Amino acid sequence: KNFDGKKLDVLGGLHRTHKTFSKFKTLDLFDVSISLIEALTTLRNEIPSLVIGDFSAMNVLVNKQKEICFIDMDSVCFSYYRCNVATPGYKAYETIISNNNNLVFTSKSDDFLTALITFSLISGYHPYSNNAGKSLDSCVKSNICALFNDQYKQYKPTLDIDFHDIFDTNVLDIYKNFFVDGCIHPYKRPSLDELKQALINNKDSLKQCKRIKKHQYLSQRCPYCKAKKLYKKQPKVKINKRSIQLKGIKPIYFNSST
Repeated sequence: KNFDGKKLDVLGGLHRTHKTFSKFKTLDLFDVSISLIEALTTLRNEIPSLVIGDFSAMNVLVNKQKEICFIDMDSVCFSYYRCNVATPGYKAYETIISNNNNLVFTSKSDDFLTALITFSLISGYHPYSNNAGKSLDSCVKSNICALFNDQYKQYKPTLDIDFHDIFDTNVLDIYKNFFVDGCIHPYKRPSLDELKQALINNKDSLKQCKRIKKHQYLSQRCPYCKAKKLYKKQPKVKINKRSIQLKGIKPIYFNSST
């Protein structure tokens, strides 16, 4: 069956700026994240022991109806899987510390990566982003999550949009349990059902920006409009266009009644 969709890494990416935020409706990013969890849950209901393994935003397509399609699923196995392929930036702790030629994947690894993908999609930032030039995988291996752990706040990068203005405390606590407490302890990670329900509740609490229809948020002031104003005040700097990951990418316009 043909599936006309775009990869999630094009929609969200790991390095979104205030300009690319304006291309996507916040509610749609929540809906796509919820659909991703539902799609994986459906697969697991059919095949309870399924493990995707090499799982990233590049393995997921989404169409205008916010339906999900998994692609490049040659790493799928059942119960427990060893494979020598994993995408940089999309590795769970247990995968990183295993032998590079014999990587370990479990359903808990898939859970961790699902949380990583959904957080990155909605917030625009990889949860292990940092200002110290450390690789994302090395931060996972060392359990350095500057966005959620004040112990490493010196590594926290400057954020165009503060994700605390988008996520409620329940969602933030669940993501923290994935990326801090559950990083090196897989069985401390929350369930995807918990994450899904929290995202649904969070989505229902979002406010509508009075100026821009695509902007929804929780804070008193629209963080997207605030970021746009701040950037307008800064002097213009010439940038190498090829260095911008999402330059020229056209957004998906979702079919939505919201």
